[in-house]
Amino acid sequence: MGIAEKLAIAEQVQGDTSIYHVFDIETGYATGEEVAAQVAAWTAPANIKDEEKITERRAAFEADAKSKSALTDAAPIICLSFETGNNDEDKAVFSCMPEIELQDALIAGFELHQFPTEKAMLLAYTDYVQGEYIQSERFTLAGHNILGFDLPKIRNRMIRNGLQIPPVFLPYAQNVSVYDTMKKAADFGCDLNKRARENGGFVSFDLLALSLGMDSHKSIMTGAEIPANHEKALELIAEGKLEEAKSLILATLVYSALDAQKEARAFRLMTGKY
Repeated sequence: MGIAEKLAIAEQVQGDTSIYHVFDIETGYATGEEVAAQVAAWTAPANIKDEEKITERRAAFEADAKSKSALTDAAPIICLSFETGNNDEDKAVFSCMPEIELQDALIAGFELHQFPTEKAMLLAYTDYVQGEYIQSERFTLAGHNILGFDLPKIRNRMIRNGLQIPPVFLPYAQNVSVYDTMKKAADFGCDLNKRARENGGFVSFDLLALSLGMDSHKSIMTGAEIPANHEKALELIAEGKLEEAKSLILATLVYSALDAQKEARAFRLMTGKY
């Protein structure tokens, strides 16, 4: 194949409507009733027979049930962030937390869209992503641990909210590829490879960012703090302390935007798009 033929192919590839969409979700705590149901449904692992150990395990589970409920299907999605690239360059955070007023973008062009309920937020978000998908010839969903958490979670919450899952989010959707930066991390550094082998494939985004030479945004807060901050914000609103509540909500939204921004950067570095 000569240079002219290769240039023709390059022009054809550049003309493709290829879109990548990097997203990340944040969750709150499950309700008290749902947490209680999870505690009641707890059973000891089959390999533990000693009653004393079973009692200890049950007590430990109950003590952590609320904090760990944020990672269960019962936990609501309180906000999500995304950065779309290639043909479109949209950046946004969708939120169903109590509304706040903003003068400017959250960070670096990230728009804020606020909704009264989780259902309304998910409907608007999936309509947007489906709209991008049907206009593209090649569509990539990307993020960190999206195969293990974000994608199963968003499908589950759509079902629980009585929404139909759009084709773009269905498993094995046509013309959709999924790039999970955690699953791919072991291929991009010796430290990452070692950590993945030691931890059953789990690699934190902090370690991935460090290995790729990126700065971390975890000094603002960590994902584990978000459910507690959301709960605290609701308590402050009930007490009439609106400015304190707004500060917590804004910090959560900024953190969410940074999640999408950093994960999109990692995706571009790992796929040669920088």
